[in-house]
Parts: sequence; C-alpha cells; structure tokens
Amino acid sequence: MTTPTPRIEYTIGHEDPPQGLTWLDDAGDVIDLTGHTFTLRIGTPGRPADHTKTSGITGAAAAPNVVIEWSTD
Repeated sequence: MTTPTPRIEYTIGHEDPPQGLTWLDDAGDVIDLTGHTFTLRIGTPGRPADHTKTSGITGAAAAPNVVIEWSTD
C-alpha cells in the first residue's frame, strides 16, 4: 500500500499561520532536523516548480520538526 503524499493548502492573499510538519524515521521516532536546510517546491509533479522557497523553513528536534513560515508578500 502506498502512503499518500501529505498536502498543505494555503489560499493566495490570506494570512495563514506557519505550517508545522513532523517527519518520522522508520521506527516512528521524530527525526532531529536541527540545523538542516530545506527547499520547498510547489507545483505539478513532472513539471518545473511554480514556486521555490528556501528561507523561513526551520528544522527542530521535536514535533513539529519542520516549520514553514510564509511572508505576507
């Protein structure tokens, strides 16, 4: 059985709170992502990204271990 891809939905023009994600290892433990860098790409699978975000994404040792913050612009 394939695990579904998690989806995060935002509405353009709305001020939404930061979105937290929790990534787990194979044992079900939270992965320590402190100090890691991230790239978020938004778009359609198989096509170039419509948007790429590399700032405002923070890793942590506890859940949620990835927090994505969006600027109002």
